[in-house]
Amino acid sequence: MTSQTARLNDALLKRFMHGFYGYGNLHAPFWFVGMEEGGGKSFDEIATRLRVWQMRGEKLTEDVMDYHVDIGMPDFFYDKIKLQPTWAKLIRVLLGL
Repeated sequence: MTSQTARLNDALLKRFMHGFYGYGNLHAPFWFVGMEEGGGKSFDEIATRLRVWQMRGEKLTEDVMDYHVDIGMPDFFYDKIKLQPTWAKLIRVLLGL
């Protein structure tokens, strides 16, 4: 089945939309709340994100590094680490407190 004829699992997508808050620890002293994360530029990427979230237990929050490694996007975590623009700014704010 190609991505043009494939469909997402509607029930899984709904659970993700209502049950995934983002990355980190809900008991942490600081939270960074954003509108949405980047990505989702292809059907296959969205399907992979949903499948991995389900495989990892459909948790409310995920470890940002572990999750992105599992979806095949380790770019910000290994080798020549690049600062992700949004996170870099938020981290600088926190370090300045």
